[in-house]
Amino acid sequence: MKLSDYERKSLINFIVLYVGSSVLLLSVIAFLIYQNEERTSTQMMQMKMEHFADMQGEEIIKSDMKKAKDYMLPKTSPYKVALYNNKNKLLCGDDLEDIDFKEGKYKKGGDWFLVSKAAEGHLDVEYIVVKKIGFEKTVNRLKQNVILVWLGAVIFISLMAYWLGRIFLKPVREKIETIDEFIKDSTHELSTPITALMLSVDALSKKTPSKALTRIKLSSRQIADIYHDLTFLLQLDKSEKVDENINMKELLLQRVEYFTPLAEQKRIGFEVKLEEMNCFMERTASVRLIDNILSNAIKYNYKDKKIYISLKNKTLSVRDEGRGMSKEELKQIFERYMRIEKNRGGFGIGLDIVKQVTQAYKIQIQIESKPNEGTLFTLIFP
Repeated sequence: MKLSDYERKSLINFIVLYVGSSVLLLSVIAFLIYQNEERTSTQMMQMKMEHFADMQGEEIIKSDMKKAKDYMLPKTSPYKVALYNNKNKLLCGDDLEDIDFKEGKYKKGGDWFLVSKAAEGHLDVEYIVVKKIGFEKTVNRLKQNVILVWLGAVIFISLMAYWLGRIFLKPVREKIETIDEFIKDSTHELSTPITALMLSVDALSKKTPSKALTRIKLSSRQIADIYHDLTFLLQLDKSEKVDENINMKELLLQRVEYFTPLAEQKRIGFEVKLEEMNCFMERTASVRLIDNILSNAIKYNYKDKKIYISLKNKTLSVRDEGRGMSKEELKQIFERYMRIEKNRGGFGIGLDIVKQVTQAYKIQIQIESKPNEGTLFTLIFP
């Protein structure tokens, strides 16, 4: 199922929200599990060290009771062990450096130490020191295991989010396709009567020109523009683009000529300054791009004002002297079906088309506008 831009954005937003909240919850759980496991492992290790030290203390006491002169430590042990007298002198075992005899249990350099007095001074043994080497590696392995499980859970949740998102979008997609088919059939049926209407009005205008026919002609052109916008949107994601070399100066002059009757009806004039410039893009897309910007400039301009069109250094600017827009309106103008003024007609799809065309051809678009001062559209071609 091929997704449209809006469906793709909806799916991405759903995945980000679903995965983000799940990952946050998983992270908290993983951190708590890690803390608990680290604390449990440390306590178990300390208990085993204490038990080992107590066992050695018992054996030393037994040896002393049997009148033995000294005590032999076990040959094999998971720990390093040393016996010290009350003057901190090594009696037997491993030579453990820098022992803190005041501490009971402490950590140093990734190793754990236990200082025990379980021998109770028998055989002159005041301290039994037990050292556990490499416990930090155990903690690191635990940390790695928790991270691996966390990553696995994140991947699983991401796949689930994508799968669920596609399932949720399926009925919506079916409804959209139904609506698209309806609009496609409707626009197809409108093609012939719109063409016939425009040809008939043109023929009548040449024979018997009148204001009424002029208004009908302009209205038929507006209907045709809406028709072209609808067909362009329907074919945007479905048709293969055939780009060609377009002379933007010639195209702009053609479109200005096309919109001149509509502009004259509002007593709006054009001031055009164009340099030669070619660009490589689909002709239909370039026409819809220019037409929608010019149409908006005429629609929102005041009477007896001008529209200034400039083409220079791969930069096209279209400025009107109309109502302008506030900062809040500027943030919404590229949203589909968004109309600044409901009473001016249209479907609110013109600037959505402008946005999609500029994105497709990597054309930078800049808008400057102030209420009651006008709006400036700037297109910077790559």
